[in-house]
Amino acid sequence: MKKSSVTVATVRALDQEFQLKKRFDLKKHSSGRVAVLRGSIVLDHIPLDFWQLDRFLGIPRRDQGGNSLDALSGLIIDGDVTVEGAVMNAEMDFGPFLLVRGDLRARDVACGGSQVRVEGALTLSGALFGFYNHGSIVVEGPTQAACVLTEEHAIRLEGGLVSPVVPGGKFLEVSGKAVPEEPLALQQLSPELFNWSSWVELGPAGQKASKAGGETELAFIRLERELILDAIDAGRPLVRGKRAFKAPPRKTRTPTGRWRANVHYLDGICVRAGLAAFAVCHTSRWREAEFGRYYTYSAQHGWCASSTPGGAPVSMCFFIGADQQRSIRMLLNDGVVAVAFSGSEHLRIDVLNAPAPLHRIRAVADGLVVCGDDLLVYASSGKTWNRLEAGLPEDATGAFRDITGHTLRDLTAVGTGGRVMHFDGESWNSLNAPVQVELHAVTATKDGIAVVGDQGTLLVRGAEGPWKTYRTGDEAPLIGVAVLGDRLYVASRLDILVLEGDTLKPVETGLTPSFGGGLLHACDGVMWCIGLTDLARFDGSTWERVTCPDQHITLEQEPTTAQPPPGSIHLEGLA
Repeated sequence: MKKSSVTVATVRALDQEFQLKKRFDLKKHSSGRVAVLRGSIVLDHIPLDFWQLDRFLGIPRRDQGGNSLDALSGLIIDGDVTVEGAVMNAEMDFGPFLLVRGDLRARDVACGGSQVRVEGALTLSGALFGFYNHGSIVVEGPTQAACVLTEEHAIRLEGGLVSPVVPGGKFLEVSGKAVPEEPLALQQLSPELFNWSSWVELGPAGQKASKAGGETELAFIRLERELILDAIDAGRPLVRGKRAFKAPPRKTRTPTGRWRANVHYLDGICVRAGLAAFAVCHTSRWREAEFGRYYTYSAQHGWCASSTPGGAPVSMCFFIGADQQRSIRMLLNDGVVAVAFSGSEHLRIDVLNAPAPLHRIRAVADGLVVCGDDLLVYASSGKTWNRLEAGLPEDATGAFRDITGHTLRDLTAVGTGGRVMHFDGESWNSLNAPVQVELHAVTATKDGIAVVGDQGTLLVRGAEGPWKTYRTGDEAPLIGVAVLGDRLYVASRLDILVLEGDTLKPVETGLTPSFGGGLLHACDGVMWCIGLTDLARFDGSTWERVTCPDQHITLEQEPTTAQPPPGSIHLEGLA
């Protein structure tokens, strides 16, 4: 086993560095210890059960004074990792969390109570198996495995999946889409995974049969958790009559030329019908980026770009001050507000010194507001920033993801746990939303607000209430909401929908290749949809894809010294 030296710190100390609150539910880990391994490493296995992980990493149970220490709450691998055996958490109810900040290559991954997140790609020569409903597995990059099995366990594969056996149930989600259970896929699994000595249900009528009777219907056979875990622990393949699926050779990330920037849109605004601006980062790990850029797009003059100082912009808004001076205000990932004045490259910087990460900046009639983790809200009339905390719960652990309002005395913020709160100029009060899912965006409507969040949730409320709840069919998280004319639009990362009556109906953009979804922003009769790497503009009748000239990088390209293509914007420093 090759590993770097193990660092142990508390969750609270590591939270700002690794953004743990965003990645995990840390209620049961908030005071625990976390082990950190840095750099690309090789391990023979990873046991994700309490005390087993401590022993594996060589961490003592007692301090030098003989006092007992708490078991590790989690393991962070700050880089790529290759596991020659299995990543396994056999306990259904709990277990240390695992955060891999690069790619994970292993034989198998099997977890019940642990929370597992891989920020890169997941490549398995064997199985991905999730069981019971206390834990979760999230992979941000592409996933490849011999088979994927889930038993009441949330598995979310955001980067797609290549796997020949996928019994999904309602708990497997690939690229935002739920994967239905496929009983016929079970025929590819080894017979040893089924307990043939017991009777199994055949259907709602209660008919029963056994293997000996020759009447068993494969569709109703239940997988045996312990048999699967035993097979994985022993290194036996789960696929019938075959050796474990052999993963393709690992691809090496090739360096990119200075002009071939990988543009990730983190936010965007429609300034007026013919002008828009976008917050851009060169990496998907935007929380760590030390620099970024903002772009402006003019229907008349085309594209312009400028660097941001000291960090990447995570949110932006268009602000008209009391002196009628127009500017774009950007919230950077290090808690700084940068001001880009129209017609000038001069940048003025306001440092908020927030104790937790910030997520959104929004303009209202008489000022600016910023919101973030720990229910932080800061307001400015254009001169100084003040924290608005009267009425908020003490020692808050939730987060405000978005905020809107008409004035600094009429604000609405939304966030984790279905939290929707209104600020009346004196204090915050809950609006008692009828859901507990994470809410991502809010916008003002003609007579109230509209809020979107997880499980395809749309909430609409008039000036006095009550709430109306709508849901999409696929339950993919909604992240964008905007009003264009008299119509309300919402969007996930996959689709754009419009509210017609009491139904959310998909919007056909007519674009080729097809356009997914993203953040929404509307102004002056025009709406923009800002995807991670794609942009579309809608004028109320026609959709148009708008392509940034720098958005053309492909990881498969070999390094080149060629000159930038005609019309591209030179991005200094993006190597």
